[in-house]
Amino acid sequence: MVEKFNSLLNDNDIINIVEMAAEKRRYFNAGLLPIGNDILRLLENEGIILIQYPVENKDGTLNFSAMYLSITEAGQSMCFIGINSADYFDKQIFAAAHELYHHFYKGSPHLCRLSELETTVEEAKANLFAAEFLLPAEILKKEIRNEYGKQDLKSLQHSTILRFISRIHCSWWLPYKSIVKRLYEIDSISHLQYNLLYKENERYETSKYFKAGLNSDTEIFSILNKKTHKAGVDGKNLEVLIRNYEDGIISSSEFASVLEVFGKKPEELGLVEEISKEDLEDMSDFLGERG
Repeated sequence: MVEKFNSLLNDNDIINIVEMAAEKRRYFNAGLLPIGNDILRLLENEGIILIQYPVENKDGTLNFSAMYLSITEAGQSMCFIGINSADYFDKQIFAAAHELYHHFYKGSPHLCRLSELETTVEEAKANLFAAEFLLPAEILKKEIRNEYGKQDLKSLQHSTILRFISRIHCSWWLPYKSIVKRLYEIDSISHLQYNLLYKENERYETSKYFKAGLNSDTEIFSILNKKTHKAGVDGKNLEVLIRNYEDGIISSSEFASVLEVFGKKPEELGLVEEISKEDLEDMSDFLGERG
């Protein structure tokens, strides 16, 4: 059971989210194995179209990590999860799991702003779901018992804990700071240890943690700590999008709006003549409101 860590969530919230994450792991036949990069395949199996697009400020900072959108026409739905590929890959995986919560919760269209991640109840729930979905607390406890023959890491040196986190990072593909939070949530580290670990500059190549990660698994650690900057959607999902537009499941204005997110234009697909002037005006209004 996850201990109460985020004051935004009460005990009942935490129990419900943990149970929800366990049920969804069973739903996806995840068992006791890491999900990691397979979450992208799970989204596809769920019928969710994944958008990957880099969005960053001129100074390299980010304002948002992901978005969720569901469009329903004529009783049929299309669901999208957009991932900011200007972020580190391990954080992209976490963001995908975070948005999966919003998909299952069936909330309204959602944009995950980095400044709001720890300030609202729903974002706290989505974060806990993502952490528990990707690395269940009971599995993390078992990893600690198997590694050290004890229930917690409180008596271990800082460097030893860093090496343990790096191994978990490379096995379960959860971001460093998310693992630190997980350890504190299950009372495996003290408040002092949490503060020291959370201050670690985990992305700096000269930091103790970065060196520990490279020694743990150079290839996987390097993948997780890079920004992919991928743009667009895979060919299969793009074809699904086009067919749903042609079949009238989504309107032409919605179709054009989604293509704009992909960095594509309708005329590139030979469909420009099918989109009316009125729909294009609707699309412009939508994009103006979004901006």
